[in-house]
Amino acid sequence: MKKLLILICLFSLSFYSCAIRNALAPKVGLDASRTFTAQVMKGGGSAGYFNFPSTLIKTTDSLAIYLQDGKNVSLYALNKMAQEFDYCYDRMTNIYGGHSDVDGNGKIIILLMQINAEGKNGSTLAYFNPNDMYNGNYGEILYMDIDKVNDKTDNAIGTLIHEFQHLINYSHYLNGERRAMDSWLNEALSESTSVLFNKATVEERTTDFNKISYYCFYTWEVPTSAKGSAFINYPSASVFMHWLYNKNTNSDKSVIFKEIARSQEPLEYMKVLTAAKKLGISANSWEDLLFNWMSDLITNSNAVDKATVKTTNNTVIL
Repeated sequence: MKKLLILICLFSLSFYSCAIRNALAPKVGLDASRTFTAQVMKGGGSAGYFNFPSTLIKTTDSLAIYLQDGKNVSLYALNKMAQEFDYCYDRMTNIYGGHSDVDGNGKIIILLMQINAEGKNGSTLAYFNPNDMYNGNYGEILYMDIDKVNDKTDNAIGTLIHEFQHLINYSHYLNGERRAMDSWLNEALSESTSVLFNKATVEERTTDFNKISYYCFYTWEVPTSAKGSAFINYPSASVFMHWLYNKNTNSDKSVIFKEIARSQEPLEYMKVLTAAKKLGISANSWEDLLFNWMSDLITNSNAVDKATVKTTNNTVIL
């Protein structure tokens, strides 16, 4: 009887141990149907979190795409998004770094959902939620607005790769390889993805840049006199990164983004300055680099796709 009790106890411990291992192990594979808890946006802010029952509609080498139940996506938009992401995936991970795989399925998950509470009038194209790397939906997930994907496909794809850089960036913070990057440089690196892969976003940023008189993306703050929100910073960040791309002397001009992303410099502005100087862009200081950028835009209207700097009495407006 005593031996039987010992065997029962050993079996129970073994069963319990297996259950713990199974619970902690990453989930491998993809569910055909899945409910995500995701954030809805309204007026640029959060309208709360809601459940979104969804269905897996497409997988590729790097992607698993889910669609919110009851919504439709055009076949053109779906295929173009998947093809362009797969096309730039290897180059992006080579430049900005690899990413985690906390759920063990080897895929970046995209959820096509109605992000904007206002429907087609909303402003958010896509987002990345770092909390997914710990709990909640648990995985490498990017959320895309289904209306924007259907109606502004090229711009939505630009935002998708923008958010993918954020996911890569956070992966390196998560595994302890890098410290958390300041918002302005993290966003500037995400803007640099469009320079490489998405003409539509670059053109939109350049047009917006030429309409505003604010260029201090490196503070990622919004002056009290400015209308709108932090979106005012994106155009100048995009134009600046495009300028770095054009000005550096390396035969592969994307190397400057790789140098910045992987830099071990402790200060963010030094990551940019060191990379610029290493690749042939003349500057004695961070301030010098910024004034060289602004001066080039004033004197050379073709410096970055005809981006220009607005001036008053020949003084750059900062």
